[in-house]
Amino acid sequence: MSWVTASWSMLIGACIALALPHFLLAFWGRRSVHWFFILAALAVTGIASGELLLARASDPRFFAEVLRWMQVPIFFLTVGLVGFIYSYLRSGRLWLAYAACGVRFACLVVNFVVEPNLNFRAITALRHVSFCMNRSRSQ
Repeated sequence: MSWVTASWSMLIGACIALALPHFLLAFWGRRSVHWFFILAALAVTGIASGELLLARASDPRFFAEVLRWMQVPIFFLTVGLVGFIYSYLRSGRLWLAYAACGVRFACLVVNFVVEPNLNFRAITALRHVSFCMNRSRSQ
């Protein structure tokens, strides 16, 4: 197992570990701030899982499809962060929070309309990059 895979796996585990106590707090305390935190933590888990798939992709079409579906947890991360900030700080404009989530939702819709995805016009080839840590600096 490479150190990149191990790092991303630890990130996924940490996000789940942070979401679990907030689930108990949200269930017992009934405060919306905890639900938004859970949503953001699970969205980061989805993004990290997608990045692991992107790192292992060997086909440009598979890479484009994974990148397309990664926009879904990015949308939920945006909703979770905006909701957490609005409900925890209890300040700001509600219309601005709705506008930020609405713009991100519009980007999500456009992402599924255009080919291959919102990020690229075309993906023609992939090249893997090695992250070896024991290479000599004199090379």
